[in-house]
Amino acid sequence: MAGYKTDFALRAGLLAAPLRTGATELDRQNIDEDIEALALAVYRERDGCLARFIQSPLL
Repeated sequence: MAGYKTDFALRAGLLAAPLRTGATELDRQNIDEDIEALALAVYRERDGCLARFIQSPLL
C-alpha cells in the first residue's frame, strides 16, 4: 500500500480536506510546500516515462 509520501491522490485529498470543510485556520506554508513537491514529483515521473519511451527498442 502506498504511503503519504508516494501516493499523489492521498496527499492531494489530505491537503484539500480543510479547504472543503471551510477551515479558517490553514497551514498555508505546509500546503504551499506540499503542492510544489507534488508538482515536481509529477514532472519527474513524466520525464522518466518519456525517457524510457525514447530509449525503447520499439522505436
